[in-house]
Amino acid sequence: SATTPQFYLLSGHLLSVDMDRVRSITFKVNFSNVGGTPGTLHLWLRGIPDPSPLLTPELEAVRQQILSEQLDYFDIGVGVDPITHVPYDHLRNDGTVGESFTQLTAIGFYLQILADVVRGSLTNGMSREQALEEMSAVLTTLEAMQTNTSYQGLLHNFYNMDLTPKVEANGDTLVTFVDNANLSQSIAVMIGILESIQSTLPAPLGTLANSMVSRGEAFLERQRAGYVRFYRPEPGQFYGAYSTRSNSFQNFFIDRLGNESRSGV
Repeated sequence: SATTPQFYLLSGHLLSVDMDRVRSITFKVNFSNVGGTPGTLHLWLRGIPDPSPLLTPELEAVRQQILSEQLDYFDIGVGVDPITHVPYDHLRNDGTVGESFTQLTAIGFYLQILADVVRGSLTNGMSREQALEEMSAVLTTLEAMQTNTSYQGLLHNFYNMDLTPKVEANGDTLVTFVDNANLSQSIAVMIGILESIQSTLPAPLGTLANSMVSRGEAFLERQRAGYVRFYRPEPGQFYGAYSTRSNSFQNFFIDRLGNESRSGV
């Protein structure tokens, strides 16, 4: 009857639909099957993620201010070494460089920032061309590190600014899965951003962006052998680190790609 609630199940599983990719759902009513009495359609949603709430103008202004202040760290000659073009691991509270070294997660994050500058999502004072040229300089440094000091294509977690692996207090240097995975993920993000906008770039910039994509993909391909060595098939885990002092894997393991305490806005 008209007063009896009717329940229907919309199952992404049964329909072979990825509910995370649903943009909209349209309901169509056959008016020959309903009466003229007004009613209300109630929806119970399960398995469809709620859209993120939009920020108020005030909060968006705060967000942009935070982004601007954080991006100041990645100015060349401030938080980025002007010779190697990779970020310092940290600065002193007064903004000066203390112990001068870098780490893979920060390098990858910088590449993502540069890709977003090329896309126009971030502003750091560079033009698109300057951001692509800086990206090329970063990749040149990474390629040198991979050629000269890698373990099966995977890099050490910390490097001095002369691009030699940073020796720990115990005399060891480590090749870690997490930092290499962070770097790989960031390079993949960089590649995806450039591929998504390549057709919109002027010809010279499109050619340069294509070169960055090719070099990024080649870098990832050279990492493949290292990831194969790190992988333990039976438990489905990766070794956490490889010690170059003992030439052996350390006895701890990683079972996820996202494993990071350092975050960015």
